[in-house]
Amino acid sequence: MTVASLEQTLNSLREVDPRNAAEYAYVLAQLYKRAGNDEQAIRFGRESIALFDKCRMETMEECAARNMVIEGVALPDLIHQDVVRNRLQPLKL
Repeated sequence: MTVASLEQTLNSLREVDPRNAAEYAYVLAQLYKRAGNDEQAIRFGRESIALFDKCRMETMEECAARNMVIEGVALPDLIHQDVVRNRLQPLKL
């Protein structure tokens, strides 16, 4: 899977499954951060946070990652807005 196909998946999920889309946005942010593209990492990190904001994130079950690994990026067992901010430091989201 390429970055372009990850973005297509994100686009297709954004309206129908914002919770899953949030994880894809997080993965894109991580991939861009690893590649040294901070601008795109910040863009997708902010999108991930905005998508998580649309979801109920109050219980452990709601915060449990839906995906274990996407495109070589291991997702934390629990993921929510603060995890995204923490994992993308020192980027300012």
